[in-house]
Amino acid sequence: MSFKPLNEIPTHEFRRNIIANSETMYKNEAILGDVTNTKSVSGAGGTTKSVLGVSLAIEGKGGNVLELESVTVASTNYTVAQTQVVWVPSLLPIIYEADLDDTIGTTSGSTGFGYFTLSSSDLLLDESTYTTTDRAGQFYSYGQSPNGGNKVVGRFIADHAL
Repeated sequence: MSFKPLNEIPTHEFRRNIIANSETMYKNEAILGDVTNTKSVSGAGGTTKSVLGVSLAIEGKGGNVLELESVTVASTNYTVAQTQVVWVPSLLPIIYEADLDDTIGTTSGSTGFGYFTLSSSDLLLDESTYTTTDRAGQFYSYGQSPNGGNKVVGRFIADHAL
């Protein structure tokens, strides 16, 4: 369950930031810049703020790739372990396959074009927030994934420049 990029991402577009203290971070998770420390990132779930990007990998201090699907960092991560996430900015024209938190079609029209916000998990779109109201969400859906299931294909709405 996550945001899976469907097109190739040039490596020169990758960014790296330390994970906010006491945060659990997953690969393919929607992220925000952390408001308590402007050089760290945290999960974007449970908010309607613009998504900064999507995590792709987890690295240890010095850039050692950690073969992990997720990590929970200590309350001292920013100053001690400095575990970081490799991420890609949401303003890039990347198409994602995204999982929904409920059965697709539960909200009338949600199998077609429209907007979703993130669920509280950072890894799913909230199916009940589907709307056709212009820019009323964080993710624009082009419709149900051709792979089926409770997935849509689309991209993040980026209101920022990096």
